[in-house]
Amino acid sequence: MNRFLAPAKVNLFLHVMGRRDDGYHLLRTVMTFFPLYDILEMDVGGNEVTLACHPPVTGNPEQNLVVRAARLLQKNCNCRQGVHISLTKNIPAAAGLGGGSSDAATTLMALNRLWSLGLSQTELAEIGLTLGADVPLFIGQKTALAEGIGEQLTPMETLPTFPLLLINPGVPVSTPAAFSGLNGRWPERDANWSLAEGLQENDALTWMENDLESPARCLAPEIDTVFQALHQQGARMVRMSGSGASVFGVFESDNQLIFAAESIKSQYNNWLVFSGRTFHIHPFASG
Repeated sequence: MNRFLAPAKVNLFLHVMGRRDDGYHLLRTVMTFFPLYDILEMDVGGNEVTLACHPPVTGNPEQNLVVRAARLLQKNCNCRQGVHISLTKNIPAAAGLGGGSSDAATTLMALNRLWSLGLSQTELAEIGLTLGADVPLFIGQKTALAEGIGEQLTPMETLPTFPLLLINPGVPVSTPAAFSGLNGRWPERDANWSLAEGLQENDALTWMENDLESPARCLAPEIDTVFQALHQQGARMVRMSGSGASVFGVFESDNQLIFAAESIKSQYNNWLVFSGRTFHIHPFASG
């Protein structure tokens, strides 16, 4: 049995730059990894792709991105090998944390290795992009500035890491609904803007804005309560990740982070509360 970790991501900021004719939105975002993991265990054999997901996230396993990724790989490579995958879900679904995309990317990378397909990282990213705009980030395996619809990646490993308290209030937010809430309007920004490497932490905090926060708050008012709770605990900066409803607070130190986590857990026992420091290199890179 082969075991792989699929980490969550957080968007340190997310700018919506426009929309293409095909409906895909153009983004500018920095995504980094957070130590919250789905676990994939794979047993290669036969010629079928099967999945056991705990707990289930789709009514039909055939719709799970893990199954779709494996079958897409079979089709693209004319591969007749099979695999049984056991997926343990720890990253909440529809939470702005990229859980499904991370699972799909890990599936593509793992089966490329286990099935000895020999695809390059670029080839895997091209396949992954057809499954979701966040998938190439996880295949790239590094903190990155993502532009376009998410496929244009610039590694940003020199950015600081942050002690984060990550909270999900247990309310799913539809990504299409969050984008629709913009009503086709987004702030005007310089299309030629570039993010210099080596920013100091205080500088990095100044551009942590998420254009989807306002529409997501309309869809899930619970997000407002999470913001208030994190500010009350002394977070230096509070932002939503992706299209929500997960929200993170940046703290001065790990000790303050631990204290805030315990305090919020005692007040809101129906929230999912995770604490940890962001990191830059995907675990698959050293696995």
